[in-house]
Amino acid sequence: MTNRLDESEGNTIPVNGPPVPALRKPEEDEAEGGHSVHGPEALVELYADFYESAPVAYFTCDRTGKVYSVNRAGCDLLDRNREQLLGRSLQDFLLGSEKPELEGFLGELFAGIGRASLEVHLKPGDGRDATVALEGAISRARPGGQELALLTGWDISRKREAEQLQHRADRALRALNAANQAMRWAPDEHTLLQEICHFLVRGAGYALAWIGEPARMDEQGIRVLASADLDGCLERIQDPIAWGFLPHGRGPFGQALETGKPALVANVALTPQFALWGEQAAGRGFQSVLAVPLRDEDRVLGVLCIYADEAEAFDAYELNLLCRLADETANAMVSFRARQAQYQAERERDRLVELLNATPDAVTIADSLGEILYANPGAFRMVGRSPGCESDRALLGDFLAPASAERLQQEVFPEARKAGLWMGEMTLRHAKGRDIPVAMVAVAHKDDAGQVERFSVMAHDLSQFKSQQAELERTRRLVTLGELGSVLAHQLNQPLATAMNFAQGALQRLESQDEAGSIQYGLEQILDYVRQAGEIVWGVRHFLRSGEPKARPTELNQLIRRLTPDHLQDGMHSFRLDLDLDPGLPHVKADPILLQECFSNLIQNAVDAMEAAEEEGEEQGVVTVRTRRHSDQMVEVQVADQGRGLPQDLQEDLVQPLFTTKSGGMGLGISICRSIVESHNGYFWAAPNSPEPGTTFHLTLPVCQEQKNCEEGPDGPGQGDTNRLRR
Repeated sequence: MTNRLDESEGNTIPVNGPPVPALRKPEEDEAEGGHSVHGPEALVELYADFYESAPVAYFTCDRTGKVYSVNRAGCDLLDRNREQLLGRSLQDFLLGSEKPELEGFLGELFAGIGRASLEVHLKPGDGRDATVALEGAISRARPGGQELALLTGWDISRKREAEQLQHRADRALRALNAANQAMRWAPDEHTLLQEICHFLVRGAGYALAWIGEPARMDEQGIRVLASADLDGCLERIQDPIAWGFLPHGRGPFGQALETGKPALVANVALTPQFALWGEQAAGRGFQSVLAVPLRDEDRVLGVLCIYADEAEAFDAYELNLLCRLADETANAMVSFRARQAQYQAERERDRLVELLNATPDAVTIADSLGEILYANPGAFRMVGRSPGCESDRALLGDFLAPASAERLQQEVFPEARKAGLWMGEMTLRHAKGRDIPVAMVAVAHKDDAGQVERFSVMAHDLSQFKSQQAELERTRRLVTLGELGSVLAHQLNQPLATAMNFAQGALQRLESQDEAGSIQYGLEQILDYVRQAGEIVWGVRHFLRSGEPKARPTELNQLIRRLTPDHLQDGMHSFRLDLDLDPGLPHVKADPILLQECFSNLIQNAVDAMEAAEEEGEEQGVVTVRTRRHSDQMVEVQVADQGRGLPQDLQEDLVQPLFTTKSGGMGLGISICRSIVESHNGYFWAAPNSPEPGTTFHLTLPVCQEQKNCEEGPDGPGQGDTNRLRR
């Protein structure tokens, strides 16, 4: 190494080395009692070798950072040779943001008030970033009177990387521990989630943390459950966030929600899927994002999103700890929600108990054999019993009338076991012995094997309803009395007029003794028709008083044939009456007098409709009476005409009060027919003869179940002949 001496300064400065302390003369060493081991040239050479071979980088620079000398370690640190470094400024090898810091450091160093060290990031020639710790001191050498600084540099990149890794692991571990602590004292889910987010930001040092769940799967929106950030920016950046598929792809929230796996954005500036939010994130210093799903087995409850202010902030170890944090959080959420669901269920149970205690209806729960396990106060009030006086074992049948108790075992329970539900009317037995009609519903509750383990039985008292219904029916019968009086006048006119004719004939034949047989026959007919008139009056009076027909086995075909001659004689000669009667029709249990009034009214309505059609110029029509077997339990009677037909509004409601299509009618004939049919537990309706003109009235009546009695009844074939009108 070539050196030159500056005699004026008393120092030796190597061309490519650091300033060397001035060499002392031997006599100076002797004057101080010392000994010189080496000569001046040897010391300079020794110091230069140390400077060049030192493992620490040395730089000699002026106030501007211009490099005057550098050792081999300094060249290696910057990955450049000596010629590429000498004469250049250290600022050329720094990141742009750190140049002012180095300038300030050198300025303070030369002023004698500066810091003793500085940490900067240099840019070696291999493209990597090296974190370097610089220390400085003012050199005693002043070549040309210029003051220089001696800088020492250590590459601490690996140390800082290790510290960064440790920092990341520590913050994730602290967050996990804090979450476990919060799970012990947090009173509810919201408090827990909010505490976790706060610690991730303020305790662990992340820039932003929030937990969200899908608001609605069809809308793909996000509902934030908890959040924490340093500058309150979450509400401003969450609006454009959606977890669904977007033009640039799904965001990290959507990826984690859909896949159930963590989604990591290592660098928001370089990730296309994050382009929609990259500008906003970069403006707030967010460089990387991690979205971790909160899973409950195969279901994703929500997503934990964590933002960091450095790129590639989440390594594998930290990611593993944060996934554990997410799993613990999800378990806590499931626990809180199960606890909340249990609380809500208990609240609903309490409300249900309050409702059951307040309702006047009877509600009971029984086991599969009918033993009562629970009965509300309304059940005891309904049957006039006290809960304290009941024995330990009570059956549902004990509260029912005998017939209903038998029906409970034979019909209600079997049907509920089969269909799950039974509805109908039953009769409870009051403690004082009276019967209580109720509307009952029985529900069967089954276990996982499909076996019935409980019955819930609800009963509503129909006593008041039945009373009101009976009163309403009585009122309706009284309203129809006016029209019924007209019908009675018509019906009584036939037997009385006939009886009068026979009486006049008998008086005329009294003059001749040879007509004794004819007189006897006439008197028998008078007696027959007068009895018939009395039966009509008695039957209608009984119906108006009680509303219940005096039912007995009746043969419908015979009853219809009996009416036919009367209507033919009463003016039906201009129309044809066809009878289409089923010869195998079973008997019905009905009041023949009321049925006779009903059939007579329907036939007369048909005749009136035909007369109205004839007045409008239509051709002569036919009135048809048919009987058919409607079902196993019902028979059907049809009365069809070829008249003008019913108006549309009357077709929809056959029982409109005071509606009539006849100029002189009161509008109650159809209502009377319906009342008579429904009093026999039958059905009554009308339908147009589309596409043919006219209307067909239908009525059904229940079949007589006592077939033997029906065949031998008072209206059977044997006695029917005696009651038939003779023409």
